[in-house]
Amino acid sequence: MTYKLHREVVDEKVTRLSLGVVEVDAYLKFLQYRCRANTWISYGYDLQIYLNFIRKPLLEVTSADILAFVDSQQSAPNRQGRTNGSPVRAPAFPTGQLTGGLPRWPASTNISEFFMTFPVRIIRCRGV
Repeated sequence: MTYKLHREVVDEKVTRLSLGVVEVDAYLKFLQYRCRANTWISYGYDLQIYLNFIRKPLLEVTSADILAFVDSQQSAPNRQGRTNGSPVRAPAFPTGQLTGGLPRWPASTNISEFFMTFPVRIIRCRGV
């Protein structure tokens, strides 16, 4: 499944973001009231890229998956065609994976923290 960020716009303002994953949508709703609009939308796009990279249910995500994502984003070419300051000589990703990284560092490293602690958050919410 490919995730796509859906934006609801009312009076030229984004009023809702959704990726179709209940937990991620709840997190985006939480962020809506804690961040400025551009930051909130950036989180949504970062999460879209993350979910399309991981391609597994959230409860099955491991620390290794998150570190692989961060590593792939650091080695992805930037707008100047460089990775970590050196020119790109070959595609950074094998066929079938992302063709480019985030155009900037993710909105916050809190995204990684969110997914690393996600199972703990679910357990706390369910009262297990």
